[in-house]
Amino acid sequence: AKHHLFSFNKKRINDYKLKLSEGLKYNDYTLKDNKDSGLILIGYYFENNKDGQRGIFKQNISSTTNEIISNEIFEFDNSLRTFGMTDEVLEKLRKEGKEPVISSFKTSHIDFLSNGDLIIVSEQSFTKTREIRSSDGSVDVETYFLFRNIIVTNINSSNELKWQKMINKSQTSVNDLGFKSSFAYHINNNNIYFVFNDSKSNYDSSGKPFANEKASNIVSTGNKKKSKKVVISIVKINIESGDFNKQQLFEETQCEIAIPRFYYSDKENNQLVFYIKNINKQQVVQVMFD
Repeated sequence: AKHHLFSFNKKRINDYKLKLSEGLKYNDYTLKDNKDSGLILIGYYFENNKDGQRGIFKQNISSTTNEIISNEIFEFDNSLRTFGMTDEVLEKLRKEGKEPVISSFKTSHIDFLSNGDLIIVSEQSFTKTREIRSSDGSVDVETYFLFRNIIVTNINSSNELKWQKMINKSQTSVNDLGFKSSFAYHINNNNIYFVFNDSKSNYDSSGKPFANEKASNIVSTGNKKKSKKVVISIVKINIESGDFNKQQLFEETQCEIAIPRFYYSDKENNQLVFYIKNINKQQVVQVMFD
């Protein structure tokens, strides 16, 4: 597939053909305007004759000439590609002559920080369908919406990979476009925050995640018994070091974000505002950060 960047002015349309290094192909990408250095194209890339997304690319493009000024490639390391896989799964892949791969990640947030760091946030999401045949011969189709892990990448002002982290998350729902899946997001100069619906089975009675947490699925079926297992999780990542911790946000175990993707990140007051549903009430919540 060919990829083009178009720029428009009063006199003409400029067409510039985009390309990566030899043997690499564009996958998902996002164009971002950086006032200090023109346009930045960021996303994932494929490599010829290899499966899955191989890493992240960053291209600086001149806003006046449409030429690529710099082309940086950040390949995923093995710890990221094997994240969450058991020894049994890895051994099976080895015997089959395959390697662990990353796939289906899409860039959702790009932030330029005052210290020159570039934060890239991506989420893994995809759909599956299942046919259900009834005794009268009719066929119903169920669509499963799966929202999985989050990758957070920090690239410094020298175009060096500062750190890259994978946040464990697993959400599944049926025929609802993933209404209660994904996450709310907030960033300041010190930390990055993610808030999302999680499974109660991932936490102990104090709200701390188990050491062997595996991000149990959340299935939004409308079943009241299953909805009792849903809690709200918050992840805090230190921008400088990449260190992060995860915990249950509220003590209430029957509480969930109504629509995680609809929220307000108030950077001026350093707070995140979102809408939650409780057992017998609905309310708007303001979470203040340090």
